[in-house]
Amino acid sequence: MRSRSIMLAVASGVVLSVVFGYQRGLAKAKKDFTPPKVGTVSVRTVIENTKKKVQFEEHLKAESEKVMAELKKLEADIDALRADMNTRVKGSNDYMDLMRQGMEKQATLKAKDEFHQKQFALMQQDWTEKIYIEILAAIEKTAKEMALDMVLAKEDYQFPSASSNELLLTIKTSKVLYSSDELNITNEVLATLDK
Repeated sequence: MRSRSIMLAVASGVVLSVVFGYQRGLAKAKKDFTPPKVGTVSVRTVIENTKKKVQFEEHLKAESEKVMAELKKLEADIDALRADMNTRVKGSNDYMDLMRQGMEKQATLKAKDEFHQKQFALMQQDWTEKIYIEILAAIEKTAKEMALDMVLAKEDYQFPSASSNELLLTIKTSKVLYSSDELNITNEVLATLDK
């Protein structure tokens, strides 16, 4: 019985020393904790102000001008066919042939217009994905150069919102609600990206 009491006392002592040791270590770890060095970046500002956006917009404009010239030529061809149709007797073989050609060109015009709209949307999406990856790399490089432990995205919003849905989206997606201007490294990231 006595050996059992001794074993129970030893076990209790071990448990208590582990618990108190853990708490002391936890308290020491809390005292030794240093907050991370943090920076903030407005990704929207970087995208809007990068030199790469200007280059992409120039490329997009040149492509758009080519497409518009092609579509205008098709419209001119359709107008010429309609004008020629008006000189023919309705229902004649020539009239029907011109009507067929006009309708085929009209369908081609509509299909090309829809295709180019989707093409430009995909080009925009592809560029945005690529520039975002480049921005992430620039953020990482800048953060390492500035010895930062963490970089958070902080966007500037304009109020009043255009709609209640936009307001709710802003509220749901805003994660950094305040940060001092000294933490903002947007300009440094932009400089790194444009190098």
